[in-house]
Amino acid sequence: SVIAYEPVSKPFGLEAIEPLRAALTMGDLDQAVEVVKRTMAGYSAGHVAALREDPVWPVLRPLAHPVADELTALNAHQPAFDRYRGIEAPVTLLLGERNENKPPYGTSFAVLAQALPQARLVRLPAQGHLAHTEAPDLLAKHLIDAITTRP
Repeated sequence: SVIAYEPVSKPFGLEAIEPLRAALTMGDLDQAVEVVKRTMAGYSAGHVAALREDPVWPVLRPLAHPVADELTALNAHQPAFDRYRGIEAPVTLLLGERNENKPPYGTSFAVLAQALPQARLVRLPAQGHLAHTEAPDLLAKHLIDAITTRP
């Protein structure tokens, strides 16, 4: 089966690549996380300040290392959307409810959901793109359900 949590495709996060590279070159993981949260996720300065005080912040710091390279690779790839309908394995797409139809994650998700009409769509209530750190039990529940539920 295929299970994807807020999958994205190009164009995505282009405006964050250079600021991320600059922060990472300086070894400033805090700034790199802030670039991701402010530039890509659209969080306010206040939200990021609160996030810095949250126990999740140290978890996010090392995750920032590969983001610039990941964004570069993602934007260099040309998806074969017309072939996605042919995927025969069960597909589950998970979306944080707060991101639905909102850039960047929700709008990119919508493109992939349209390319995968056979997919089961699951909305994670009251979540955005950080369910893996803010509500890991909820995300795990839906992952387990996707793995154990067969059409």
